[in-house]
Amino acid sequence: MGNFIRFIVRNLHFILFLVLEIISINLAVNYNNRRKTLFLSTANQVSGFFQQRVNQVSDYFHLNKENEMLARENARLREEVLNLKQPRGSVFANDSLTVEIQEDSIVNRYRIIPAEVISNSFSSLQNYITINVGEVHGIKPGMGVIADHGPVGIVATTSKRYSKIISLYNIETSISAMVQSSRALGIVQWEPFNLEYVVMRDIPRHVEIEVGDTVVTSGYSFSFPPGLPIGTIDHYNLESGENDYTVYVRLKEKLFTLQNCYVVDDAWRYGDDKNPQTADEE
Repeated sequence: MGNFIRFIVRNLHFILFLVLEIISINLAVNYNNRRKTLFLSTANQVSGFFQQRVNQVSDYFHLNKENEMLARENARLREEVLNLKQPRGSVFANDSLTVEIQEDSIVNRYRIIPAEVISNSFSSLQNYITINVGEVHGIKPGMGVIADHGPVGIVATTSKRYSKIISLYNIETSISAMVQSSRALGIVQWEPFNLEYVVMRDIPRHVEIEVGDTVVTSGYSFSFPPGLPIGTIDHYNLESGENDYTVYVRLKEKLFTLQNCYVVDDAWRYGDDKNPQTADEE
């Protein structure tokens, strides 16, 4: 209290000046309509400027939360679309596993888990992607990873909250694919170091293919659902004496700009139609 009184005494003249200045401004503004209008207009402009900056800062800090909510909503919609495409009242054979679907059953084959890319390499022969979901989210090795416009890679290893993905830009990655128009099957692989194309092989020479045909996932594995677009045929070769085409497919998804992706959990991998719960749901 003594320090406060000493501060007042020491700065008495300055404090008195401020009080008188405030009183003078108040009298000058309130008893003159022109000045009052000008003051209010200026005050509104200044306060609006600072309020806008405050709102921009607040929006920035809420942006991550909004992006996360949007990713979850996109994942939910993708999940619904994929599950609606599943057959009813039929028998589905996938590799060595046969699953019978009852006519009145509700098939929830796929669960889609949104993820954010933490790191992404694309300059070596064996490239990997790290994402921010792991074992606590139900992620397991072998699950496929997709993005808005096609496959991204396959889960290689997992930790509690992170997963390492074998990227499509990896010479060890092979994806079962199909030419949509002819339903011709083949294998899609990456050829270093072209980030725009992948190569599709094992298409017999008697199959008719055309530039511009769409290449999609075949569904003959538990990593990727059928019908996901991979790219379009840009050009192809058929060497003399060869029985198979070498088809160059222009990718729809540019992995070198990837920021968000989705992990595909195929329940039929486990031999049933039940989806495991995430850690948040338990």
